Amino acid sequence: MSNTGRWILGSGIPATYAWAQCSYCGRAQSHDCTPVACLLCGTVQCFGNGSKCSVCHYGRIPGWSCSSDERFCGRKGCGAPAVSSAPRVRQVCAEHAKTTKLRLGQRSVTIADYAIERVAHRDSGKGWEHWRFAA
Repeated sequence: MSNTGRWILGSGIPATYAWAQCSYCGRAQSHDCTPVACLLCGTVQCFGNGSKCSVCHYGRIPGWSCSSDERFCGRKGCGAPAVSSAPRVRQVCAEHAKTTKLRLGQRSVTIADYAIERVAHRDSGKGWEHWRFAA
């Protein structure tokens, strides 16, 4: 069992079941999930959450399989390691996340700024998620 903390939804784990599950996310398995940090926002979470960050929604989670093209920035001539998914170019590096825009309703914001907003939301404990750090 891992004793490394990570961010989880504030509602916590649902009811205890007769089968083994991760003590952080509740995923049915015989052990706790491996903790991983989002490459974009740095949020430590369960590896079992998926290939995209549960907090910032665009950051990549290391260890998830992807094609060799998706491991690097999609901007022409860049070749730096990808940290985030992005519209039109599929993946971007940390530097290009600062300039690549997302269209969110009526506003436009860079991927990096959106990740900062999501981390601030996580830290506030507000919203339906009620994120909390579980050690």
